Amino acid sequence: SRRERLRSRESFGLVIDMLSEDNGCDLYWQTLEELKSGGISVDSYCFCVLLSAYAKMGMREKAIESFSRMKEFDCRPDV
Repeated sequence: SRRERLRSRESFGLVIDMLSEDNGCDLYWQTLEELKSGGISVDSYCFCVLLSAYAKMGMREKAIESFSRMKEFDCRPDV
């Protein structure tokens, strides 16, 4: 429904804002690594959040590097 989409969009924005502050992306990477080592799959949405945060911070190189690391997580871009 429209309300659910709006809520999802707001949540997405909040997470990106949080990652943009105080080394949030570094902590996010640590979490992704822990998930991977624990055998938990990481999907493209997880990377979409990370790429969006890097884009917001103007860190294009980090975004490109992150995009290329998706393969390490058996994750394929779907956009």
